[in-house]
Amino acid sequence: MILAKRTYLRVRILIKKVIVIQRSLRLSNTYKTTKKLIEMNFQNQAQEFYNKQKNFIQNWDQIKNQKRVEIHMNSITSREFQRLSTEKFKEYQNL
Repeated sequence: MILAKRTYLRVRILIKKVIVIQRSLRLSNTYKTTKKLIEMNFQNQAQEFYNKQKNFIQNWDQIKNQKRVEIHMNSITSREFQRLSTEKFKEYQNL
C-alpha cells in the first residue's frame, strides 16, 4: 500500500512537470509562428508598397499632366477634444 502511494505521488509530480514543459514548448512554438507571420505580413506590405511606388514612377508622365487635388489634413495629428474645441473649426474643414 505504501509503495503504491509513493509511486502514485511520484507519477503525479512527473505529470505536473511534464505539463509545465509542454506549456512552455507550446508557448515557444506559438511565439515563433507568430513572429514568422508578422514578418511575412510586413514583407507583403512592403512588397505591395514597392509595387505601388514602381507603378507610380512608371506612370508619372501621365499622372503629372492630369488634374489632381491636394488635401491637407491637419486634424489628424491632434486629439479629438482639441480639434473640436479649436476656433474656426468649420473653416479649417473647408465647409
